Amino acid sequence: MKPSFLFVLIALYFGLLYGCSNPVAESLLTNGSTKCDVTTNISCLTTDPVTTSALVITPESLNVTANVDKGDTVEITGTCTDQGRRKNRILVEVFAGDLNEAVNPYISTDEGSKCFDPTGAPLTSAGIATGANCFWVTKGIGLTEDASGPAPRTYPQCHNGQFGFSVRLGKILQDTGLGLNYLVRLKLRTEEGGITESPLVRVVISRKLTPPSVDTAIADPLAFKCTLKNSIARFNQNISYVLSKSFTIFGTTMQSVPTPVTGYNPLTSANVSAFDFDDLGLVDGVSYSYSLTGTDLNFAYAPTAPTAISNTLTCKMSNPILQPAGQTATTCALTLKYANFGSVKYQVASGGPNWTGGGLTPSNPPPIVRTCTGAFNAAPYTCTITGLTPSTSYVFATRAYRDTNGNNNPDVGEEVGYWSNESTCVTPAT
Repeated sequence: MKPSFLFVLIALYFGLLYGCSNPVAESLLTNGSTKCDVTTNISCLTTDPVTTSALVITPESLNVTANVDKGDTVEITGTCTDQGRRKNRILVEVFAGDLNEAVNPYISTDEGSKCFDPTGAPLTSAGIATGANCFWVTKGIGLTEDASGPAPRTYPQCHNGQFGFSVRLGKILQDTGLGLNYLVRLKLRTEEGGITESPLVRVVISRKLTPPSVDTAIADPLAFKCTLKNSIARFNQNISYVLSKSFTIFGTTMQSVPTPVTGYNPLTSANVSAFDFDDLGLVDGVSYSYSLTGTDLNFAYAPTAPTAISNTLTCKMSNPILQPAGQTATTCALTLKYANFGSVKYQVASGGPNWTGGGLTPSNPPPIVRTCTGAFNAAPYTCTITGLTPSTSYVFATRAYRDTNGNNNPDVGEEVGYWSNESTCVTPAT
């Protein structure tokens, strides 16, 4: 054998040995990995590395691209290296829950691009009908095979160093057995001269219901309204929002149980009033507290629909400002600086100086409740008290209330405002 030919054989042997000693799978995809939580406000909440494996997912690579179609579509993109092997595919599996990978996924590119049920039971955990389209390629190129399955199997491919695909996740998860997140795992497989696979890469996706926010609550004393500016998930029109308020009440307790606000409930982000809302017809001197509750009914996971509650902001109406409007020997006329044209009534009482104490209940009881002819919130916007004693000084105050019991008297549990200032009326001598 010629020395030159022997040298070639030796070089070929060591070349093959060196090639076999380096696992190809470790270099198929770009090294590194990142986990992101995806929520309904289209934000990637965390970008901290969780493992070193075969894929890089940048903060911009994981986005909710559409949610108004009740599909909860999430796009995943990344970088990859195919070592020049054009015959490649990325295998994708999606699990409803991130705690148990031993169960069968409900989306798998090895089974097809449709949702499927490997157990034969309804897809209650995913909330997507079997046979619906749950997977499609979005970046680079895809590979579609119609081999042995009843439906074509579609794979994303590593093309020019990148890949991208979308999956439709389903319901918000609230199951302690499955986990509260979705798990997407993927790997790159090449088939040229033999099958080679990269390690599995895992991405955990949290489909949370983002709490709404009451940003501002601005009182308008002249209009007896509270203007609210709210922040909710604008792109998801399938979340129902209920605005609740609690208010100062008269009686043994000072705060009512939150009740839905008429005219708001329920609204979705399709209605502009869900963001800017005026609560009208409020009662003078009453403090109102507002909060928003969001409920995701379309993606609700049994047994109850997921809800999220906002912060609480308070909006206080100004106390009535009582003014004298004239007197006779036996009468005193009163008026309000600002008339409330809502469905409220006013109670008038009198006592000694400083008897109201500036609160709900008099500091020097008992006051004398006076019959007042006329109304402060209807023409001629005055109230006249009769049957008084000449040459006498009277100290009057009023408070507004919503007469839900219909007995013309503030009762326990009703919206009753704080007392007004005290107005002094001195009847002249006859």
